[in-house]
Amino acid sequence: MSNRRLSNATTAAGGLNRKLRFNAKMKTREIIEWLREAKAERHYTILTFDEVTFNPAIVAEVLDLMRTSSSHGRIWERMNLEFCAGPLDMIVTGAIYADCIRHLFLASDKIQDDLMERFATTLRITTVLKSLWLLIPMTEATATHLADGITHNSSIDRLSLSGSNWDLDDDSDSDDDDTRGSEDTSLAAKSVKQKSAGNDKDTAFDSTAAPTALAKGLRLNDGIRILDLSCCYLQDDAITPMIQAMVDHEYLEVLDVSRNVCRTQAVEALAEILGTRECRLRTLDLREQTRKNPLDISPISYAIRHNDSLETLRLSHNKLVDSQVLELADSLRGNSILQELDLQYNQITEKGVPGLTKYIKELPALTTLLLGGNAFGEEGYNILDSLPDDDDSICTVHEEEIQKANQAKKERRRSSAYTAPVNNLGFLTGISE
Repeated sequence: MSNRRLSNATTAAGGLNRKLRFNAKMKTREIIEWLREAKAERHYTILTFDEVTFNPAIVAEVLDLMRTSSSHGRIWERMNLEFCAGPLDMIVTGAIYADCIRHLFLASDKIQDDLMERFATTLRITTVLKSLWLLIPMTEATATHLADGITHNSSIDRLSLSGSNWDLDDDSDSDDDDTRGSEDTSLAAKSVKQKSAGNDKDTAFDSTAAPTALAKGLRLNDGIRILDLSCCYLQDDAITPMIQAMVDHEYLEVLDVSRNVCRTQAVEALAEILGTRECRLRTLDLREQTRKNPLDISPISYAIRHNDSLETLRLSHNKLVDSQVLELADSLRGNSILQELDLQYNQITEKGVPGLTKYIKELPALTTLLLGGNAFGEEGYNILDSLPDDDDSICTVHEEEIQKANQAKKERRRSSAYTAPVNNLGFLTGISE
């Protein structure tokens, strides 16, 4: 059993989660043996199949496990299907039909239309499935089937298409100077890299057929709380329909459109979401939309004046200049909700720092401000040093950020990332990824 990786996860509300992870090196006999053990032992709650080839014996055992779980009222916290081979349609539809999976992750570089059609049908009947992450080629047919499924589903509140490959004609080239390929190193990037293997040109996916088809389903399902469209590298006219579909969705709390190519249409759609009276959006991630020209965030700056829900706003890697940042900061004056503002890797200079710090002092809820990688130098850091200090303040950052901040604190003027206090709260200018 040396190829089997079994580990304990953190303690969750449902008790101690235990993972069973199967990989391509395991023999059929081993996989079946552990699937049968999982049938008898209820403490296993997470199933992962990593590049496993589903032969008839394994398929039969997985389906039997799902049926047994369903008949005994057993809920699996998560099932991960990562680039597996074989009859995936039987595994996916069987698991959803058994209605015993709470979170489903499906990654594949080949998805047949008939699989998505059956998948959409089973989505209509599930009441347990809460979270769905699809890392798959999104053709118009696939998007249409998915839209049909989520239109008639009332249980899913989190939908992620992060890293999915959207339908793109092989001969299409974009004239946008900001188009680019994936630089992400996560699992989500694997599918993107597989599709673009052998192509050295940076491309952004500009087909609108699939996004428009999916937007119809998003518009009719107002129960989605979290929508993740990151790392799709969609052009402005492609991603805009899906953003527009979320306007007036009163339950939407998190919207991630980072690493796309949002421009005027998409930014205006985002501003419309922020400006609605029913808006409950807590997190907006708009990182990495441009490589050359500053992203026009004026519509967002205007809309945010009247927003009372947004807690986290991420705008790093967008070439924002002083005037844009000051306009945004001015719009935030007196805001008692915003807790985190990410302005890393933009073009803020020491000329913009005084005005920025002035406005920041008027944000009582702000605990994290990220400014690493900007262009201000000694004078800018001197101004930041003048902010009031409070030794009791705590800034919530990742461990890596803390280490970088501590190291940079020693170097101070020589580093573009260091920690300074603000308004009796932690103020971080460190680098975050």
